[in-house]
Amino acid sequence: MVRPVRMTEQSITAYDVSQRVKTYDADMELMHPNRSKMVQVAIEVLPFPRTAALRAIDLGIGTGYFTKQFLDHFPNSRILGIDGAQAMVELAKARLRFLASRVQFATRSG
Repeated sequence: MVRPVRMTEQSITAYDVSQRVKTYDADMELMHPNRSKMVQVAIEVLPFPRTAALRAIDLGIGTGYFTKQFLDHFPNSRILGIDGAQAMVELAKARLRFLASRVQFATRSG
């Protein structure tokens, strides 16, 4: 039996330090050099036309990297982005500022 893994308060707090999250995307490029290709493939296999008006939830929106690619691909769609770390949400808001009318943000505190 596989048990679900929950983020602990400690791991959420680790990503709620603005100095630490500033390098998150650069760190991800080092750890996952094919990240952009993985996101591209994940979006391309979705069985919807580009014109679809989708509503999606991005659990763990982080810096908004995936959400930006999703919204660029599906220009009539909207996202609810949720993250436990306010510092991550702030970076996502900055990245998605030109798409702000299509994104709603929430954190663990509401």
